[in-house]
Amino acid sequence: QESAELVLLCCAGLESCDSADRRDLLACLLSAPRLAEFLCDSSGELPRACLHRISALAVAAGVSLGSRSPSLARLLDEQLDGKPRQAWLLSNLLTLLERFVLVSGGSQADFPLWLEWICWAKERGPARAPVSEHLGRQLERMQGGSFVRALLQGAASGGPSALLAVCRLYFGAGEEAGAGKPPAEVLQTLAFATPFAAKVFPQLAGLMRSESVEVAF
Repeated sequence: QESAELVLLCCAGLESCDSADRRDLLACLLSAPRLAEFLCDSSGELPRACLHRISALAVAAGVSLGSRSPSLARLLDEQLDGKPRQAWLLSNLLTLLERFVLVSGGSQADFPLWLEWICWAKERGPARAPVSEHLGRQLERMQGGSFVRALLQGAASGGPSALLAVCRLYFGAGEEAGAGKPPAEVLQTLAFATPFAAKVFPQLAGLMRSESVEVAF
């Protein structure tokens, strides 16, 4: 209860601060260890209110690649509970997306903005430091088939911009941790869970609908 009240106080402060500082301060809050897990696991109105306030702040603040300030880059390099803040930031964003955004029925227009936050959290910064073990674990979490399918389900009603945001997440630029060709599981999930495979290989359309080789061929 007290922890949720503290988060609400932080959100109130973020809402009243200058918009230019809001994104970095929100990233600082979202890099608190296990914050999203705590809020999603807690029952009651206060944790739920925290999730809604954080979601509104994230959408309003927005991010863009390459816009991380030097002071924030130094902050995200700090170690908390044995992990860099950047790993906690990415972990919290993934948890919020998976356990709140995708199940809360929020605005379809907000979905690509959350994926932009995740892309931004993956950035390695100007120093292009090697990907840490802890950050690598969060990248592996993103590459699981169930997570990719959840994203595609969330993007289904968002139109081309939502699907493009999903592709942008997995085919990122070189400045992002884990950039480059995604693992085969991600490619297969993207192909078979979207109309892409059916358009490229028309004979697969029947297989995707019927799940029967005999019927498709």
